[in-house]
Amino acid sequence: MEVESKVRLEPGEEDRLASTLKQLAIAPGEPARQRDVYYKERGFRDRVQGPGSYLVRVRYTDAGTTLNMKRLTAQDGVWEETETSVGRGEVAESIIQAIGAEHAVTVAKVRRMATVDDLEVIIDEVDDLGTFLELAVETDDDTAAARAKIDAFLGTLRIAPERVELRGYPTMLLEAQGVKFSVK
Repeated sequence: MEVESKVRLEPGEEDRLASTLKQLAIAPGEPARQRDVYYKERGFRDRVQGPGSYLVRVRYTDAGTTLNMKRLTAQDGVWEETETSVGRGEVAESIIQAIGAEHAVTVAKVRRMATVDDLEVIIDEVDDLGTFLELAVETDDDTAAARAKIDAFLGTLRIAPERVELRGYPTMLLEAQGVKFSVK
């Protein structure tokens, strides 16, 4: 499972964050462009999306293409996730469409990432959404420990808990289109 939190960065805040990360000896890597194409079952826009709802993603990067499935859990910011490399993303997209899924949303971003132990520290510049700090931990089952690690790091960065966003980028974009989500 993936546990994640995001914080929208205000103009000028990215420089302060970069300075803080440098003081902590954390250096996000070079910017890498990602294009994530998400699919869902036909008619999903007419139903509330809740635990068990899924997204299938084809991610295109310079390093290669991956196929991913994310399923909502009953915990905000926690996804069941499965991923594998694929040779040709456009073929994967054709297969997904052929079995009846429809395009949900495309998320384009520039990502810079560092890893501290099992904590991913990510700065994303997301088209149509803005710049975010994302913190993520992959875990087999201890989501509470993963959440505690993320929250502790947010405290180290002096980021107020009320600024934390638990929705993923596709959820943010789909909600802006009127799609409803609920973890209940």
